[in-house]
Amino acid sequence: MDLEHFQNCLRQTGTYRTPETPVLSRWDRLFGRCDAWFHIKVFRAVASGFLRARRRGFDAQTWAEYSLRILRTVEQCGGRVRITGGANLFDVTGPVVFAGNHMSMLETLLIGSFMNIDRHATVVVKQSLMTYPLFGKILQGLAAIPVTRRNPREDLRQVLSVGTQRLNEGISVALFPQSTRSTGFDPARFNTLAVKLAARAGTPVVPVAFKTDFVGIGRLVRDFGPLRRDREIRIGIGAPLRMRADSKQVQKDLVGFLVETLAGWGVKIAEKQGEHE
Repeated sequence: MDLEHFQNCLRQTGTYRTPETPVLSRWDRLFGRCDAWFHIKVFRAVASGFLRARRRGFDAQTWAEYSLRILRTVEQCGGRVRITGGANLFDVTGPVVFAGNHMSMLETLLIGSFMNIDRHATVVVKQSLMTYPLFGKILQGLAAIPVTRRNPREDLRQVLSVGTQRLNEGISVALFPQSTRSTGFDPARFNTLAVKLAARAGTPVVPVAFKTDFVGIGRLVRDFGPLRRDREIRIGIGAPLRMRADSKQVQKDLVGFLVETLAGWGVKIAEKQGEHE
């Protein structure tokens, strides 16, 4: 499956689902059930992306190609992926603000595969990631927007300023308005940054729900945890929320979509402020 076939699938049917019998190489059949094999393949993809970024740059199209490579790696190692709501990507033209919950590193790795259909996009990330070995060069090539996550006021100014600039240039912006990743979802910790950015730039917000606990949190390195092959990766794309005078209602609709979608997948939703896994 190449990128064109994958994106046409979303364009024509609005959905994607891992085939019952994905095509596996001899090596994947031999080592695909080993967690280390998955992490090695992801590392190789990132290293390859780094070399691409250093030699020829790393644009949105390249990001989409490498994101699909990670998606295929998931499938080659026993994971299953299901994407729904793809038709919503084509209900609006021009740049948008993508806003979703944050469960694992897989969101950042996979989002480029569909976010860049008919548009170019970048992402808001922790400032420390911009200097990560290999990965940092890729983010720099994408003109990612760094935030410290230590000074909320400064982060707000950074995202509103640079994010508005990106959107005015025709580049969509993806962000995860949570203080930290979590296997549950706490609406009280999902801040209004995405809605504020969209309001300033006059662009719609596209909600995206993620269930990516296929990869657990590692003991030594958080991003290299055990695989949970019984947990399907789910990505749900909501209808674009167009900005209006009452931005509080837009935030309510955004959170409402995430709560309803995640709860339908069995994700724990905090009932009280601050309650989460």
